[in-house]
Amino acid sequence: MSESSRGPLVEEIAARISAGELDEAIAAVIARIRAEPERAAALHALAEHELETGSFEVGELIIEALVQQAPNAERLSDLGAIKHVKGEHTLAETLLLEALSFEPSHQLALLNIAALYLDCGRVGDAMRACGSLVQAIVQTTRAGEADQAVSAELLFQLAERLAPVAPDQADRVAAVAVGRLDVDAPPRQVKLVVPAPQRERAARDAQPRPQSDAVFSIGGGAAS
Repeated sequence: MSESSRGPLVEEIAARISAGELDEAIAAVIARIRAEPERAAALHALAEHELETGSFEVGELIIEALVQQAPNAERLSDLGAIKHVKGEHTLAETLLLEALSFEPSHQLALLNIAALYLDCGRVGDAMRACGSLVQAIVQTTRAGEADQAVSAELLFQLAERLAPVAPDQADRVAAVAVGRLDVDAPPRQVKLVVPAPQRERAARDAQPRPQSDAVFSIGGGAAS
């Protein structure tokens, strides 16, 4: 069975959710993973598809089952982001911190926890997470391990999140994407969320003020 489209498993999950049988629905997903462990990644992709197409409860439950079966940074980060959207901020923070305990430089987990802290008014914590995200992106770029388009998208999304509360820092983050990552146009394979004027302003600012070799720090100065 292809996990890329709605099939018997998703229909079973949806039916059990409607009946209030959440434990049974999670057990069905875990049973599938144990029977066909090679399909775990496909199930994760299926969960993301369900979330994107409006089947929020189905997508959340599949991610929940994946976390219960074998937690890792990606799964915990996704579940934390889901709980954030639902307003379960304490649980979201717990999950995102656990994701970072698995992989301290996990870029999506850092972006997600920064967004959570910003929404909770914890600007200091958000700035520290932002600094860690920029540092992680710069380090992977230096090592030749970064996907430039994905890294640029993460930074532009971070800049958009920062703009309402810290516009100067938002411009600096966008400048890192434009300058340090050598991105002079929106990557074709991703949708950038920062308005074009901000990208253009960041590009101008990046030219006369080249970044040093020190890792960029949102909070001011450089981190070692």
